[in-house]
Amino acid sequence: YEPFKDELFLAIRGCGSYLNGEQINVSKASSISSSLILTEFGYGRIADDLDNGWNVLRKFLLKNVHGVRMLGSAVVDLCYISNGRLDALYSGLSGGSWKPWDYAAGVLILTEAGGYICDINGDEFNLYSPTIIATSTKELAEEIKE
Repeated sequence: YEPFKDELFLAIRGCGSYLNGEQINVSKASSISSSLILTEFGYGRIADDLDNGWNVLRKFLLKNVHGVRMLGSAVVDLCYISNGRLDALYSGLSGGSWKPWDYAAGVLILTEAGGYICDINGDEFNLYSPTIIATSTKELAEEIKE
């Protein structure tokens, strides 16, 4: 539930994802240049970790990303990709990786809405992965991980 917008996101495995009772789907964005990408710096404040995060932002900007956002909530990030407001999430390089309770519900909502999820190496995502790429399409995830 997103109280500031009075939005209830939910999903049932095998039955799709919904926002306030209406079925939702991810966008069709398949390239960085047409995407709004989310990232989160987390709570790590070690210089090398922060440099990794800044380098990722630099990479996206040099690839002419449409825009970069930081919302501050893992599950909201995933829900906003699920209904097509945003196109991708790249996180976990700045230390303080997410925990399963931060995004478990969002992962189900995203996958049921047709989204794709993996770790930053392109390997299968699991709830204990320290990094995450969540996208509207597999093609977008492939470009992001390059």
